[in-house]
Amino acid sequence: MPANLTPQYMAAEQRFKEASTHEDKIACLEEMLRVIPKHKGTDKLQADLKKRLSKVRQEEQKAAATRRGYTLSVEAEGAGQIVMVGPPNVGKSALLAALTKATPEVADYPFTTRRPMPGMMVLENIQIQLVDMPPVSREYREPWMAQITRNANALLLVIDLGDPDVLEGLELVLTMLQEWKIAPTARALTPEEHEALGAGIVPRRALLVGNKSDLPSSKDAWDIVQEFYGDRWPMLAVSATAGQQLDVLRRALY
Repeated sequence: MPANLTPQYMAAEQRFKEASTHEDKIACLEEMLRVIPKHKGTDKLQADLKKRLSKVRQEEQKAAATRRGYTLSVEAEGAGQIVMVGPPNVGKSALLAALTKATPEVADYPFTTRRPMPGMMVLENIQIQLVDMPPVSREYREPWMAQITRNANALLLVIDLGDPDVLEGLELVLTMLQEWKIAPTARALTPEEHEALGAGIVPRRALLVGNKSDLPSSKDAWDIVQEFYGDRWPMLAVSATAGQQLDVLRRALY
């Protein structure tokens, strides 16, 4: 099937070729993804654009960190702060938007979230702060991600039940938490249990959320996750886009 690319796409592509900054390249690639005709003839091109966008975003983040040497923090608000941690494209931003009034950028390509995005979840007049974080990955990480996560009261570990490599994604998250000296726990630890973790390691209560439970493959993926990790933490399968189990999730976070 021919791609039948539109004049708007061709113009955005030309601007991309002429772009000299990461910011301009990102804007052009996002525009190309928005205006490209969505059919089988462009599936491969869409996938290529998403990969290129992910690469440029990572390059932009690295350059920004080197250029500014900045650190970021999120001032805690409400009754508690819960940080959302997960690999790329699991739907953390969609969950934040569904649970709070925050308006993060939501897209189907990786590394949409580049800075911490807080939002307030309200349940029974109690406000709880959720913080969406950039995805954890082997290719890129910011030093401030570890500090924000360590400072949180609890963790929301988010995985993608539509991902055939869902266990690999979860293991990546756990590896990163280990490097940050954070121990995700099912409950509050006693002082003796905390001390037994080792010097510098902080325990943080965690809830494992399998997002995209509306997808056909989600049940098999969730069964596998439960088999391997069901005895580690409380777990819940939800769908941010379909609204499945979100009320249950709110109460679990409460």
